[in-house]
Amino acid sequence: MTKKTVIVILTALLAFLMIGALAASIRNKHKKPQNSSSVTDEMFQDVIIPSEMPVNISVPIPAGFQETQSERYDKYYIREDASIIITGEELAIHGQKLADYTNNTVLRQYEKSADDFHLISNTDYASGAPCRILEFTYALIGEDVRQDYQCITAVLLKDDYVYIVTCKSKKETFFAYRGVFLSMIGKISIADRTPLPAESNAAQPADSSGFGAELSGTAP
Repeated sequence: MTKKTVIVILTALLAFLMIGALAASIRNKHKKPQNSSSVTDEMFQDVIIPSEMPVNISVPIPAGFQETQSERYDKYYIREDASIIITGEELAIHGQKLADYTNNTVLRQYEKSADDFHLISNTDYASGAPCRILEFTYALIGEDVRQDYQCITAVLLKDDYVYIVTCKSKKETFFAYRGVFLSMIGKISIADRTPLPAESNAAQPADSSGFGAELSGTAP
């Protein structure tokens, strides 16, 4: 190989490396940075629960909580850093037991999706329908930012329909709300549902894929 050929090859290699570095620089320049806003508002999208609020559940919202809405939820309730979100969905498995749905759908999704998830309790609770409560802590973690939360999720089942009431706040303020959340859950009532015609049920199978963002740090 001649000296001239070696110089040509080295020049081409250098040019290739410079083009690669320039392309990487352009990609990094246009990449959206992860900041505190993206951590609290963008994480846990399509993770845990469906976004539709059921119409036949009655929840006595505690004093001080204000009704609001977002692009994802038509209605939910907030007070400072605390929130209450009420959703529901038709059971995908007819006759599924409450404990099975809680453990195999809700709890499994939380464990899989939440950072530093720690389950505190998973117990039955007295309410207006068969009810199970999950209490846990988790974190929202981003670049140079972390926020810890504590949450009570009540899962209620009636007439093959599951209702999920998610109550959360920052971990440091949670015990100011915990008693209020539990008292509210104990007073929930659920009206009987009007059964759909058999042919309508067959034409509209349950879809449990529409999970929401009720664990996000601020407005869902």
